[in-house]
Amino acid sequence: MKQSEKNQKLFLACKKKTPIKNIKLIVSKGADVNVKSEKQKTPLHFLCQDPNEKTINAIKFLVSKGADVNAKTKNNETPLYFACQKTNKNSFEIIQFLVSKRADVNVNTTNYYNKKSLHLICENLNEFSLEIIQFLVSKGADVNAKTRYQLETPLNLICQNKKQNEKLFELIELFVSKGADVNAKNEKEETPLHFICQNQDLNEKLFEIIQFLVSKGADVNVKTNEKHETPLHLICKNQNEKLFEIIQFLVSKGADVNAKTRYEKETPLHFACQFQHSFEIIQFLVSKGVDVNAKTNYDAETPLHFACKSQNKPAFDIIKFLVSKKADVNAKNIYQEATPLHLACQCQNEKSNEIIQFLITKKAKVNVKTRYEDETPLHFVCQYQTQENSHEIIQFLCSKGADVNAKTKRDQTPLHFVCQYQKKEKLLEILKILFKKKVKINNKTIYNENPLHFACKYQKSIEVIKFLVSKKANINEQTNIKETPLHFACQFQNENSFEIIQFLVSKGANIQLRNENEETTLHLSCQNSNEKSIEVVKFLVSKGADVNAKNKNDETPLHFACQSQDENEIQNQDENEIQNQNQNQNQNQNQNQNFNSFEIIQFLVSKKAKLNAQTINYETPLHFICKSKNQKAFEIIQFLVSKGADVNVKNKMEETPLHLICQKQNENKIEIAKFLVENGADINAKTSTDKETPLHLACQNINEKTFEMIQILVSKGADVNAKTKKLFSTPLHLVCSSKFERLFEIIQFLVENGADVNAKTYYNFNCLHNIFHIRLEETFDITKFLISKGADVNATSTDQETPLHLACQFQNSIEVIKLLVENGAKINARNKAKKIPLHYVCAYEKSFEIAKFLVENGADINAKTKYQETPFLIAFHNQIPKLIRFLLMNDGIDLTVYKSQRKVSNEFIQLLFQIYSINQDLYVFLNSEDNFSDLQIESIDSFKFNVHKFILLLRFDNDYSILSKFVEICKQKSKEDVQFALNFIYSGFFDFEKFKEFFSFKINSKNFYEIKKQEILELKEKEEKMKDFFKEIGINSKWIELKKGRKGILKDFKKLYYEQNENENKENENKKDFTIICYQNQNQNQNQNQNQNQNQNQNQNQNQNQNQNQNQNQNQNQNQNQNQIENQIQNQNQNQNQNQNQNQNQNQIENENENQNRIEKEIKVHKMILIIRSELYKGMFLNVQDSSNKVHDYSGKSFETIQQLIYFLYHDEIEENKINEKIIEEFEDIKDYYQLNQNSIIDLFLDDFKSN
Repeated sequence: MKQSEKNQKLFLACKKKTPIKNIKLIVSKGADVNVKSEKQKTPLHFLCQDPNEKTINAIKFLVSKGADVNAKTKNNETPLYFACQKTNKNSFEIIQFLVSKRADVNVNTTNYYNKKSLHLICENLNEFSLEIIQFLVSKGADVNAKTRYQLETPLNLICQNKKQNEKLFELIELFVSKGADVNAKNEKEETPLHFICQNQDLNEKLFEIIQFLVSKGADVNVKTNEKHETPLHLICKNQNEKLFEIIQFLVSKGADVNAKTRYEKETPLHFACQFQHSFEIIQFLVSKGVDVNAKTNYDAETPLHFACKSQNKPAFDIIKFLVSKKADVNAKNIYQEATPLHLACQCQNEKSNEIIQFLITKKAKVNVKTRYEDETPLHFVCQYQTQENSHEIIQFLCSKGADVNAKTKRDQTPLHFVCQYQKKEKLLEILKILFKKKVKINNKTIYNENPLHFACKYQKSIEVIKFLVSKKANINEQTNIKETPLHFACQFQNENSFEIIQFLVSKGANIQLRNENEETTLHLSCQNSNEKSIEVVKFLVSKGADVNAKNKNDETPLHFACQSQDENEIQNQDENEIQNQNQNQNQNQNQNQNFNSFEIIQFLVSKKAKLNAQTINYETPLHFICKSKNQKAFEIIQFLVSKGADVNVKNKMEETPLHLICQKQNENKIEIAKFLVENGADINAKTSTDKETPLHLACQNINEKTFEMIQILVSKGADVNAKTKKLFSTPLHLVCSSKFERLFEIIQFLVENGADVNAKTYYNFNCLHNIFHIRLEETFDITKFLISKGADVNATSTDQETPLHLACQFQNSIEVIKLLVENGAKINARNKAKKIPLHYVCAYEKSFEIAKFLVENGADINAKTKYQETPFLIAFHNQIPKLIRFLLMNDGIDLTVYKSQRKVSNEFIQLLFQIYSINQDLYVFLNSEDNFSDLQIESIDSFKFNVHKFILLLRFDNDYSILSKFVEICKQKSKEDVQFALNFIYSGFFDFEKFKEFFSFKINSKNFYEIKKQEILELKEKEEKMKDFFKEIGINSKWIELKKGRKGILKDFKKLYYEQNENENKENENKKDFTIICYQNQNQNQNQNQNQNQNQNQNQNQNQNQNQNQNQNQNQNQNQNQNQIENQIQNQNQNQNQNQNQNQNQNQIENENENQNRIEKEIKVHKMILIIRSELYKGMFLNVQDSSNKVHDYSGKSFETIQQLIYFLYHDEIEENKINEKIIEEFEDIKDYYQLNQNSIIDLFLDDFKSN
């Protein structure tokens, strides 16, 4: 058994929590206990994910066999972290064991929230949490650790918890005793005290916890970031039984009673008035100086507004108290300009009557209107006060002068609202009150509706209708759309409708009047059918209603009766009207479809309603019933056909009733279709627009009953190869394009009944093309069947795409791909865009196995599309590392990019050499299971020609397996060859491209150090590891980075990463466009220490200075210099001899500084040259070549960088010949590569600069 198979078995055993004996057996066979999955999980991680009795012993066993208790996933999650995710009775033992084996309790995860083990426990408290938390804290878990982004500490998290309240106080005490910050703020600047004050589940312990936190220094006036709410704001929203004591306590500790929220400027008193049950809280806050007339910011509402909106019991006492403290009873809010009286009239408090009476006695204005709707308090009462005593409130308002005829912006009076909203029980009594105050019966809204319209629309009792008519309501008043009260009564029916309609007609209501759509009362009655609807229809017909009357669309009452209620458009109704109608009619609409419509249809036909009457769209009642969802549709259709309805009549689209049945999802569609065919329906009738037959429509609308429908149609002679007009689709094409899961039996049936498997659509698709547009479980079986029936696997569409192209494009399974290839599909067939199937596969990460299969079976890995894209470039563009590595490992890959007409080559190549700046998440994919042991680099010479391929592989070499092999090869080669190869690596790979991620997105500078410190340290560690490899072969190492970046981020980055060289930081900060980071590792003797290097540099400087003593020892000179500097600072008042010595030392320092400046300038030139060298090497790979391989361009970015660098050289007044000399010296070894002489190298970089 292979090692990978053993490891895989161990993974599965740990995932499925198999018995420990099985795990022991697998390990005994050689499985690696530290093997890692794709996400870097070990078997120990999987066991710790679900702690139970079985896993405890397994965990102990694996650890005894060397399992790493601190193994990390890609997100730095350890087994301990997983064990803390799901705590139960077994968790504590596992956690104790792991920690006893030195599991790190403070590991920083790198997942989205960067949580630690302690955070997880505190998030999900249960009965086992306390002892686990105590244990972790005792072992050094950081009690002030913060999560990423939300910045939650463990104390914050437990204070948010709404479970395990009995242990919450104990936990809080524990954390605080261990140094937890009681004022720690999360991202929203909420502290533990904020969370506790919000906790609605705490009862007895709430006061104790608040007292404890405040005693430990919790800030009682700290404000949240988002709303600026203090703990006092939040506690005033709470409903705790000890609330008064808590509020007193907070205020005694300095809580600001007038603190205002950020946007609304609400004080604690606003919230207390809105939420509280305790009157004494309001009294206390006011006694502490709260402004009773403080207004909110946006709506300018006072505490009195809030109290009047409250439905709590003490609201009346609170309102009286606030008014006694001079709260303004006529204060208006901003949005509606509503007063406290408006809000009291709107709120259904059990003491609403008393509150309203009290406000009016305190001179609240009874006829004040709101801003937008012009509604008075009386309007509000008539809309919202629907409880038993609403009539008393209305009577009181009227007695205080409320205007009963006041109109809103829509000209609605209180009488309109009463007829719309008030309950039937008290409605008659309210009407009598209003009429005593001389309300006008025929006041009309802007839509010309009088109160009788409203009463009929919202189906009030017959007594109400009679009362309104007795008060001379206009019974034939027409609205703007010409609807009378009788129209409304017929349209919105309920159990009272028949009596109401009879009464209205008896009082002279005209049944022949038509609305704007020319619909009669009979039309409207036929679309609404409750138990008494048939009586209404019979009554109207008996009164002369025309059963064949037509509306604007030539629809008769029979059309309406056949039309499903849900398909009628009810026009000119606002949302409230529709909602009320739905509430009143919900039950009746269901009954309409199931029971009564059939009876109405039978009655209309008996009264000689025309069966084949056609609308303006040529639709008959039979068309309407075939489109409906009526459960009695089959019986109705049978009845209509038996009475002479034409089964082949066509509508405007030339659809017959059979076409419509094949489209709809009616429960009886099979029986109906069969019935229509048996009664002469044309089985192959075609529509006018697309020449679709009923079979086409059945195949377009596939569901569980479709197969039976298709069987019936085909058995009756339906043409299985009929084509549509626009796309030439056959029924088989349509079925193959369906997303229904069970298509195989339908396809099999159609093919066995003569369907052509190679019929072509307008785009030259055959059925195989269509089936691959979707992915079904049956796709393989369908494909196999179609091929067995002769389907052409190499048929080409108008875009020259084969079925294999589409199978790859839409990510079908590898089994399907193999099936096509085994049956002769051309693996390198090209479409119009010159793409082969492999191009499509390389765009998807999940298609790796398919790509591998295609390449192994001869797919051309160097095939270029119309736009010169190779499979490799597509894989790279879509950032699929596994596929990139696979393609690069192929010996035949050609990475040469040719310039195309669209000039996109340069863009792709630049992407190629900026991997780390394209997507920081590529690090996730670095750890691959791919084995690079078979990588062959026979010589450095071959490496020169394939260096770009090698560099790309190296970029994905997280475990340094490739680099290690390269080092071994280098040890066998000459220093010159190795140096040449390393230059490519410096320029193409190790130029700190990875750090670009720090400049490519926004970083909150406040949290920069916490978020990025660990990442940078890890990158530094990796850098040191890379340097160690080069030291092994004793090669001179130099690498440079040239960067652009935003000032703020760049500054933070340099502070953090380059702490040791502040002078260089300042110099680099002054450069607006570029920052040069240079690391130099000279090839010197490894035994030389830092002091020797320093002494050597000093010795060189001293030899150049004539004033220094050449015989002095270097160390003595250094010590003397240091002493002289100290003497200069500390002994300014010494004698003349000391001053002379001091002056002499100052001269020496000045001379040394002058020499140092000269040396630094030379180093700076050298740095510049190294950067130019790096950019030039990049240029080798960024060359754009034409088909004749002629070099005619460099990377614009590289060339621009070189120009800027040369500008710096000139700016520092370096001699031009010095630059020329250095460039020639540096580039001597590569001039042959460019086929350039020395002068042309100089000209290449300098001439353009000089000319500009």
